Amino acid sequence: SDRILRINSSGTLVSTIWQDLSGGSSPRGLAFNSANQRVYWSDSVALSNNYSSINLDGSGLTQFTRSNGSANSIAVDAASSRLYATEIRLSPAPAIRNVTQMNLDGTSASVINSSSTLNTNSW
Repeated sequence: SDRILRINSSGTLVSTIWQDLSGGSSPRGLAFNSANQRVYWSDSVALSNNYSSINLDGSGLTQFTRSNGSANSIAVDAASSRLYATEIRLSPAPAIRNVTQMNLDGTSASVINSSSTLNTNSW
């Protein structure tokens, strides 16, 4: 099963922060927000852009689904409390790649860059 682990600087396993017991998860991107001490990740399940966050101790799991497509990399801007994500929508053709910004809870999302491409593996 997929897990997110917290490991200290010496390489010793500290704890499992999150574990998918259903087997339906496919985490892609991972980012840490030092301001609120939360881990964020993207998860492409059934072509939906799923995003999750959790406290370092494994409590406070939050999830939201933004749109159809495939969520990939994410980054957190702690100073502005914004989440940035790359998302790929494969159909209808042509494939569209978006860079999207949103609040940390997924609200106020907007595409800040978009392109069509035939090569969806170059991101």
